[in-house]
Amino acid sequence: MAKLLEELKREHLALIDDLREVHKLGIVNIEGRNKLMSMKNILLDHMKKEDQHLYPMLMKESEKDENFKVALDFFASNMEQISKQALVFFDKYADGGNEKEFLIDYKNLLSCLTERIDKEEKILFNEFYKRGLSGEN
Repeated sequence: MAKLLEELKREHLALIDDLREVHKLGIVNIEGRNKLMSMKNILLDHMKKEDQHLYPMLMKESEKDENFKVALDFFASNMEQISKQALVFFDKYADGGNEKEFLIDYKNLLSCLTERIDKEEKILFNEFYKRGLSGEN
């Protein structure tokens, strides 16, 4: 399971790098839009992987610790909000769009994703190790 966490961390970095590349390319050209749309699928695949492999173990562990359950519930609710925001963003700019609006929406999405990733890695991943769920002692 430690491999899963390392894989998720690599995907986190790649997602942020890709989002920065979309910003650099812009959405007024086809290359930027294509990169943006490929990111949508990558992000959805990443979230699916977390939902299938990471969160079930954490939820099971939270049955033993009410405080941890509260934290996981917060993470789940937060991820739902970010997912909705990301999907709206991807759909809004799939065919181009206003560059000024894009920059505002981009900054908001990048901020949400980087904050989420930081908290996920510092809190949830550390809990994963601390509770011995990684298979490492």
